[in-house]
Amino acid sequence: MYDELMKRTAIYGSIIAILIICILGYCINNRNIRGSSITASKNAEYSSARQDIASQNYKELQMKSATKDVAYLEIPLSANTTEEQILLKSDYMEHTLHIMIEGLDENFYEKSMIEGNSAYVDSLSYHYNNRVTELMIHLTDIYEYTAFYKNNMLYLEFELPRTRYHQLLVIDAGNQESSDDLTPMIAQKLKDRLAQTEIKVYDTCMDTENPSVEKRVAFANQIKADMLISIQVRESVETSENMVQTIYHPTFFIPYLSSIELSNIVEREVAKSIGCQGKGLIAAGKQDVIANRATVPAAMVELGHVTDREEAKDTEAYADKVAEGLYNSILAAYSMRDSHE
Repeated sequence: MYDELMKRTAIYGSIIAILIICILGYCINNRNIRGSSITASKNAEYSSARQDIASQNYKELQMKSATKDVAYLEIPLSANTTEEQILLKSDYMEHTLHIMIEGLDENFYEKSMIEGNSAYVDSLSYHYNNRVTELMIHLTDIYEYTAFYKNNMLYLEFELPRTRYHQLLVIDAGNQESSDDLTPMIAQKLKDRLAQTEIKVYDTCMDTENPSVEKRVAFANQIKADMLISIQVRESVETSENMVQTIYHPTFFIPYLSSIELSNIVEREVAKSIGCQGKGLIAAGKQDVIANRATVPAAMVELGHVTDREEAKDTEAYADKVAEGLYNSILAAYSMRDSHE
């Protein structure tokens, strides 16, 4: 009986070992990496590398239409190309995906055609400089992508943000009136807090170029964001008081979370966090492009802050409080909306 038990143990152990080896082999041969994780780890390297070729002309490429109905692009790579030689970066505002690949021959993609579903692609072009090929893919819409590698091929699978994510938030920190880095500091601190949630956050000033206010609000509309939070800082040397007021569109209405309801929550929570009394909600004027053109719930929160701060830590402490108030207001707004679904 003991011998029989040992035999069974050996057989089961062998089966488990084989299964583990198969699973490991599959994972190695089918590495699946979200595009956002590539961008996050290599963004600085990408930006530096692009400076050398940003002003160069691009040559158009022809794409081979897939013979079957596929939801991805197939981009050939050389046998020696490694993951470390590939950088990916989305320019959401321009509906463009940039892919930089080191070590390819100059005319590699004129000989090895990119293949896939043309429904996702408006045009393809490339530039080559100093053994670096940059592919520029103009997309037909704003897409998130998943990149995976197999058999010397880069596969890109596209999805609409609304399809991939259940909660979509757009933060706009495009105000240029502030003389310091307070506005982007608040936005970054808010994003850091929201990174611990399941909310997908887009920042309208995520790219190196400063997009126009029209492009920023159009982006939020196009991805059908749940809400748009615009952060504006009005600096003043005439007052020692912090202040908050919120601008909304008076006629835009969505059941369960209209712009006025969102703005009211934002003002209440930010005022509570920074320790002041809100100045009240203000109906958008003609100059308030974001509030007027948003087709999603939008709140433009205006913050007053003195310019004669003696210590940098005062600025950071203030930014922390504002970010905390915005974070609380976003969670409260989602809770209000979801309670009616």
